[in-house]
Amino acid sequence: MRYLRTVFILLLSFILFGCSSSRKFYEENTLLLSKPANIRLLLVEQSSDLTFPVDNSILLYDRDKIIAIVEPGNYLHFRKDGSTVALSIKDKTFYAEFFQIKSKDENSFINFNGKNFKGKIKFFIAGGYIRAVNILPLEEYLKGVVPAEIPVKNGNSFYQAIKAFAICARSYTIMKMQLSNPVYDVYTDVRDQVYGGADYENPISNRAIEETKGLILKYDGKPATVFYSSTCGGHTENSSNVFNGDDLPYMQGVVDGDPSFCTISPKYNWQETFNESTIINRLFSSGYLSDTNFVLDSIYVLDRFDSGRVDHLVFTMHQLTDGSGIIGGSGSTVMLTGNNIRYVLKTPDGQKILESTLFNINFEKNKHEVILNGKGYGHGVGLCEWGAIGMAKQGYDYKKILYHYFPGTSISRYYDVY
Repeated sequence: MRYLRTVFILLLSFILFGCSSSRKFYEENTLLLSKPANIRLLLVEQSSDLTFPVDNSILLYDRDKIIAIVEPGNYLHFRKDGSTVALSIKDKTFYAEFFQIKSKDENSFINFNGKNFKGKIKFFIAGGYIRAVNILPLEEYLKGVVPAEIPVKNGNSFYQAIKAFAICARSYTIMKMQLSNPVYDVYTDVRDQVYGGADYENPISNRAIEETKGLILKYDGKPATVFYSSTCGGHTENSSNVFNGDDLPYMQGVVDGDPSFCTISPKYNWQETFNESTIINRLFSSGYLSDTNFVLDSIYVLDRFDSGRVDHLVFTMHQLTDGSGIIGGSGSTVMLTGNNIRYVLKTPDGQKILESTLFNINFEKNKHEVILNGKGYGHGVGLCEWGAIGMAKQGYDYKKILYHYFPGTSISRYYDVY
């Protein structure tokens, strides 16, 4: 009888635990997700019709049912029909709540707007727009993000930085997915993380992603809010000074080494020269001036954050009637704050936002020029990419890199791995 009882207990243990080998219990004693969820990337949102040329054989789905195999040379023409999508292929038109496409060949991709995508692309109507959303596994998404956001050429010499960044990028992605946007999770550009698609994948960054699979940064047992930028210029920034959110204890500004780890960045030092008229035009186009008939009298920093970045930037001007006369000596003062300075001033050519707000000013009034001498590239919050590279080159591993930029956090698995 005792023998039978022992056998029964062993069998019960096997049933309860042996069949769950794909799920593991870790130190927190909480069951992890068995696998990462798919992520949704917003590729297109437009009010007009959307035409998609087919470059390789694709499977066309009405919702989740295959309705056609579409061969190269055809065009998919999507248009709105109320809340329904109308899809025309040659002389045939289909109607559905949404359509999905994927490559017929499992080893191939979908070419959309000149970029190759894994997974599926879903077409649907939301908010009056035709939307195209790429749906793919989170880890596959990261393979197109990491090499687009951090240099990976010659990455073996700073491999630990790439591993640190992979965890950082995964943490950011989980943060965005938790917002539960009903339409999409992330953009594919600088509004979130730049996603280069399947063509951007690199063996070095792919290996870093595989070796850190499922790992994210946590604080107080929960996924941490994570940001990063290219080059901090010697000191990272408090998150609340840039994003006006909670003053997170693990995203306070830190000194980036002495000398700074990111001195190797091509953007550690920079200089931009603005014509006075360019400054006036930028303030006008941003809604701070009623017209462009102003002359710049002075530009100065009112105060700075502890990192040295400009908190308030002040412009004083006097107004002209037609460029030749002063209206009663009237003047105007404009004050820009924080990271908004970068979006208003932009670079002199207007093609990009200003490198950073860590700068000094030289106003050469006789030349009608404003010269900014600055450091760093980006908002400066969280991980400094070039600083991480510098740390890795000096022998720091990925854990020490992340704990330097996010003090008080821990590295932990968010989902199980196989």
